[in-house]
Amino acid sequence: MKPKYEKIEQQSKTEIEAVILRHMKTLEFWKPIIVSLIVTPLALFAGGVSAGGGHGDFVWLKILFPYSLLQAFVFQSVALGFLLAIVQFPVYGIILAYTGKRRSFGLTGLILTVVHISATVLCFILVDTT
Repeated sequence: MKPKYEKIEQQSKTEIEAVILRHMKTLEFWKPIIVSLIVTPLALFAGGVSAGGGHGDFVWLKILFPYSLLQAFVFQSVALGFLLAIVQFPVYGIILAYTGKRRSFGLTGLILTVVHISATVLCFILVDTT
């Protein structure tokens, strides 16, 4: 026989899943993901132009994709960095989508912005692209 709290915990989990599924059926859920999928190729193009085939200043690449450059700095490899660049904005979109209808949407956006800006500053300090 299951203890009473396990039954309540399972019921709460089922209710939470139902709420998430209802939220996923709305356009509001998909907006951040759609926007991120539109922004990604534009940002990749801007970063590529900034890199200038290895002869650019990399400023936009550092601003838009700091995790990719920091990864390249740490591991001395660009393969994983390119993958990070491709998934970065969609991951932001997915995170924002899951917090969309809650009051935490603004807080989540603020946290993502602060983390991104911190990574960008660190990238400008550590990564020498000359």
